[in-house]
Amino acid sequence: MSNHNDYEILDEQRALDRAEASTGLHDWGDYLSFRTGLRIFIQSVEEMHPSPEFRDTVAKRIQRILETRLHLVDDANQHPEIEQQKIERPIAIIGLPRTGTTITYDLITLDPAVRAPREFEMLLPWPASDAATFATDPRIAIIQAMNDNYLKHAPQLKEIQRLDCTLAGECNHGMTYHFAGSNFPAEFGVPRFTKWVIDEIPEGLYRTHKRLLQEFQWKGPKGRWVIKSPHHLFDLEGLVETYPCLLYTSGIHLAAALHGYARGLRPAQHHVALHRDKPGEGGVPRLSAALAAGRPAKFPRRVRGAEQVRAAPAGTLLHRAR
Repeated sequence: MSNHNDYEILDEQRALDRAEASTGLHDWGDYLSFRTGLRIFIQSVEEMHPSPEFRDTVAKRIQRILETRLHLVDDANQHPEIEQQKIERPIAIIGLPRTGTTITYDLITLDPAVRAPREFEMLLPWPASDAATFATDPRIAIIQAMNDNYLKHAPQLKEIQRLDCTLAGECNHGMTYHFAGSNFPAEFGVPRFTKWVIDEIPEGLYRTHKRLLQEFQWKGPKGRWVIKSPHHLFDLEGLVETYPCLLYTSGIHLAAALHGYARGLRPAQHHVALHRDKPGEGGVPRLSAALAAGRPAKFPRRVRGAEQVRAAPAGTLLHRAR
């Protein structure tokens, strides 16, 4: 990865060029909808008047994501069989944070017949997983070091979040590779990006999601896929269109659940965001505040829309996690 000028303003084309230069790859594939989220993310960061340290952290994160996308396209070009794989009727566990979805996820994935993306895979999707070396994958040590650092600065995280990267991972980590989902708001604040996440459904998100599962399945362990993320509520229709799913949902009150989760994440968010000029603005606390105050944000409508979609798709089996 190349060095960055700490004072250089983030720029979309410059980020693309750097990823190409660092990988030697130039083919971004036929689907470029990820650039919408990239553009909005960059705009949102720059509107925050970031410190050099914060800007450099974001620039490195963007470059890693773009490098990964180039490698995924290159893998598919070299091995067309990757994208010919089917992801058949995965089980999708869907519910708000702190509503029992994680324990449901962990219990289901005890079944040796199922396959969940591991945390280290979702956070670092490339290189492709290999069944022969899955238990000793070098990505495990990388992610575990990151988790240890989080706990060093925010030890209370271990009370609300399991941080074993060899366990089943959240799909919202993978959504960052489309520059979408809730991770960037939680980590960096980014008010404009947060509003976009609430208001819009990113085109092509589940195409990227499916492509990640294909990469993991190609040489990695096999089984019926089980996936999980609260963010699936934002586009349940798109999820069902991409996969015929078995859905698990939870019924805890929306504002209370998300507000409690946001309060727990707040100290960690400050640390991860480094020297942001105005820490605490935007991000998960903003989502929580909008809901708790009863403001007419689009997020509650997304959840109500998801409830409607639950009853619609023929052949979709649904259960509620309690």
